[in-house]
Amino acid sequence: MKNVKQDGGFSPKNIAFGLVSLGLLLLTVVPAFQVVEQVLSPELVSTPLSCREGTEALYRATERARRGALKDVLQPERQALEAFRAALEPEWHHQGAVFEKCTHDQDKIALDAFRTVVFLRYAEERAVRAESLDLARLRVTAPKLVEGLR
Repeated sequence: MKNVKQDGGFSPKNIAFGLVSLGLLLLTVVPAFQVVEQVLSPELVSTPLSCREGTEALYRATERARRGALKDVLQPERQALEAFRAALEPEWHHQGAVFEKCTHDQDKIALDAFRTVVFLRYAEERAVRAESLDLARLRVTAPKLVEGLR
């Protein structure tokens, strides 16, 4: 064995190679594990709102963010997107909890409205970047479905 010293120890070159390999392994495995963990078991933030109230709050936050994005159309894309996403909070922080309540309640009407509001939110976000073909339909459908919750 070429890299093993006569006294049974490893050369400094092999030790350095082993440490670099271990570092690269940790730099890829640990983040990959964290991503998989977040996807498979996301943190659910509780909300005091019911499914219907939460869906209405998500819709109002989306409308607020859209109006805010329209105010300054000359912003660069990244800044406009950051401003849009910031305007969605704090309501959209509870999206997972609202979905859980809608699923648990088995409220088909509210669940349809919830899903439409989620689609609307992402369509509006795409519209911040560029025009979207689906946006006009969702702007019409989402308010009607949310109004039907009352």
